Amino acid sequence: MSTLPIPHSLAPLQRVMLRDSLLAPHAGCHVEQVEIRFSRSLAGGRIISAWKETVGETEALRLAFLVEDEAAGGWEFVTPGDIHQSHGPAPACWDDWLENDRHRPLLFPHAVPWRAAFWPEEMRFVWTFHHALLDGRSIARILHGFLKRVAGEAAGPLALAKWPPPTAEMRSLGDTMFRRVFADMEAPSSAPEEDFPNDTPAVRRLGDDILRKLESRAAAGGVTPATLLIESWGKALARRSGAASVVVEQVRSGPPQPGTAGFTMNLLPLRLGQGDVGDQLADLRRIESLGAEDLPPGVFPDVNGPWSSVIMVERGTLAHQVGAREFVESIILHEHKGESLSATAHLLPDLRLEVEGPGRHELLERWIRTLDGKA
Repeated sequence: MSTLPIPHSLAPLQRVMLRDSLLAPHAGCHVEQVEIRFSRSLAGGRIISAWKETVGETEALRLAFLVEDEAAGGWEFVTPGDIHQSHGPAPACWDDWLENDRHRPLLFPHAVPWRAAFWPEEMRFVWTFHHALLDGRSIARILHGFLKRVAGEAAGPLALAKWPPPTAEMRSLGDTMFRRVFADMEAPSSAPEEDFPNDTPAVRRLGDDILRKLESRAAAGGVTPATLLIESWGKALARRSGAASVVVEQVRSGPPQPGTAGFTMNLLPLRLGQGDVGDQLADLRRIESLGAEDLPPGVFPDVNGPWSSVIMVERGTLAHQVGAREFVESIILHEHKGESLSATAHLLPDLRLEVEGPGRHELLERWIRTLDGKA
């Protein structure tokens, strides 16, 4: 058994996610769940064998977290269990079963933080895992390889993606950047109003035409569509809060590591609301491995204010990234909906915008109007 019990072998965001789950193991915090409905014309044995091969060829799926005193300090390779096949009757209510499964603990000593189940009669496959194990692009890579194997196609192995620890140069740059950008920032005096119930996100699909217009605007301005989406979200938040600017944490994927799967994701803060953010985004690309603990106390900005939020811009939905297959009826990603404010944009296939948290419906409409230049 290979062990790497080094604290910095884990990304800062991994440690935060694992801490949350260890403190509340039944809360479903940071639990992801992929539900795939296969065509009944497909032989169930192909799904079982393809998943077993995927596990064997993916190092991240053989990884367990080392936990001591309710804190994760590293990882080790272990032998994962088999996929669970259920030959009994299907759950009376799938939504209830999925919800209950997301609240079952995933973190155990010397065990992989995931489980998989398959109902042959339903041709339904459910993979439940802790988000600290895999970032978004790794989830898509694993599923892409899994479906290739189901189709009888060759799929290459996926090595473990490595978290690059921050360098002294990154720490110095981050210290300078955050002191400069956030020095005179004032906290908003208001707070978003709660929407009830808060268990479903506010979602809008803007369509291909709007996506093409967004891409044209971005090209004309020498920026990316992601930059325009981030700026618009920040302006919508600032106007709604009445503050000159707000803190938004951007989900960063980290440097590309082709042929790997694991966790290299990070959250880094931006100050949004006025002007463009091109310089800030350029700086963040240079400090992608930096965490709050890598800087002197008080330098990393407060990301827990009433209007603070997280934004993630994805190239496409999970189903789009994985790719269509004639033997797959649907691929759905389920996850625990937290109480914090967050915004997600999926560019493909139809520019889907999603807001979770307090005030989500109003903020989604403001985001769209700001993006369209009508706010």
